[in-house]
Amino acid sequence: MKDKLKVLAICGSTRRLSSNLNLINAFADLAAEKIAVTAYGDLTSLPHFNPDLDTDVVPEEVKAFREELAKADGVLISTLSMQWEFRAL
Repeated sequence: MKDKLKVLAICGSTRRLSSNLNLINAFADLAAEKIAVTAYGDLTSLPHFNPDLDTDVVPEEVKAFREELAKADGVLISTLSMQWEFRAL
C-alpha cells in the first residue's frame, strides 16, 4: 500500500471553536483513507511576518514551523474572509 500524503493544515483563526478549524477537521475525516492531516496548533507563538527580521538567528518557534512544513507533502490553509476578501494570517 502506498504511503498516505502528509498535509500540514493551518487554521487562520486562533479561536478554540473556530469554524475554520472545524473545516480542517472535517477534511481530515473525509480524507483519512489517503491523506494524513496534521493541524498546526501553535500559530499564536509565531512572530508576525517581517522579512527584515528574517536573519541568521531564527526563533525556535519559526524553526519548528519550518520543520513541519518541510515534512509535509502539501499545505492546507483555512482562513477567514472579510467581505469576500482574504487577509494575511
